Amino acid sequence: MGMFSGCTSLETIQLPQNIIAITNAMFENCISLKSINIPKSVTKIEASAFNNCDALISVDTNCSVSIGDRAFYDCDALTSISIADGVTEIGRELCYGCDKLTDVKLGKYITNIPDSAFRLCQSLETINIPRFCTTIEANAFAEDTKLSSAYIPPYVTKIENNSFSYPAKMTVYGKSGSYAEEYAKSRNMKFSVVDAPITNISFAENEVFADRGKNIVLPLNITPEFDTDTITFLSSDESVATVKENGVINTRNYGTTTITASTSGGKTATCALRVLSDGTIIKFEAEKNGDTANVHIETGIVPAGAEVYIAAYDRDGVMVNFTEADLVNYIADASVSINGARKLKAFVWDPKTLNPLTPAKEINI
Repeated sequence: MGMFSGCTSLETIQLPQNIIAITNAMFENCISLKSINIPKSVTKIEASAFNNCDALISVDTNCSVSIGDRAFYDCDALTSISIADGVTEIGRELCYGCDKLTDVKLGKYITNIPDSAFRLCQSLETINIPRFCTTIEANAFAEDTKLSSAYIPPYVTKIENNSFSYPAKMTVYGKSGSYAEEYAKSRNMKFSVVDAPITNISFAENEVFADRGKNIVLPLNITPEFDTDTITFLSSDESVATVKENGVINTRNYGTTTITASTSGGKTATCALRVLSDGTIIKFEAEKNGDTANVHIETGIVPAGAEVYIAAYDRDGVMVNFTEADLVNYIADASVSINGARKLKAFVWDPKTLNPLTPAKEINI
């Protein structure tokens, strides 16, 4: 069972800022839970995490990567859910039976709306399908008695016949000649042509840091909210990172590349992607000068604002002094008191997250 599962009197909770996952059934059956803050450090929300949280009113998921099956199943009071662009995968029956759900915002990079994800959401009237979504599975919006409008982007190439239960009351909005139009006609749905080129596009950040060997997305700001353009992505250095047609990036080697998003209407946006080294201090040198040592350190690519901590230890391993230094262009120079010391240790620290960015490296003096 989950850590707080069945805590029926729990009304609110503040999660730590460095939590990585909200685990399986963590808050299941917390029927009095009204609000929760989900930190940006969260990379996944696992299955049934908030199953049957009857008092939960709204959810804003800052997390990235994935949300599991039935994560918000049968949350009777839930009126709104916002899923961040960092999320690329949502689970089956995600919001099944959320009777009061009226406002759904889905991250742009979700490529599949799974089975029964929003089934029996009987207050939901309008849905915007994510712009890079390709598939809407069976029963995704089944038995949504008030659902009358679906905005379907040109990337969608497959919708199951029973994805929507009430075709006679539905209007599908989409690009002329798209699969959405073909589907609407096959189901006797009204189809309304939308011609909405992108007028503004930008990445949410000008510079992003990522570890090597990861699949990531870079959140985009796009105007209008629903558009009918296509977007082409390009990496200026594919030895550092490659990017798929749907904008998912694979970081391959440490270094810097520029990711460019270009619309079919001629708008562009760029973001500098800096792939971090494998947590290493590349060079660590110390020159003794009496009771001090002049230290020179060079690191791989680390986030802006990172600091170097250098500690001096005696022959018994007891720390006798320490200092800190700023990194400028991944280089730090500092003077350290070494009276009685036999060795120095250094590591790079991120003061924003309070986490070390590199393992400690040591040299004898």
